Amino acid sequence: MSEIYDLVRRSDGKVMDSFLSGGRWQLYTTNGIVSVRPLEEDEIIFTPAGMIQLLRRVGYRVISTTGE
Repeated sequence: MSEIYDLVRRSDGKVMDSFLSGGRWQLYTTNGIVSVRPLEEDEIIFTPAGMIQLLRRVGYRVISTTGE
């Protein structure tokens, strides 16, 4: 049996969500609502800056269209 982890809000001790140990999880909050979901084996999370860095590493030239 896998261990279960609880995401607990410190201010009042309320358990906001629970998830199994192991695997990869995405946790985020929006307006105080907690969301937890498993990441699939082939999923990768990128920030815009991370995507630009990857594109430059594989040889693309990234140019800004906002004039920055």
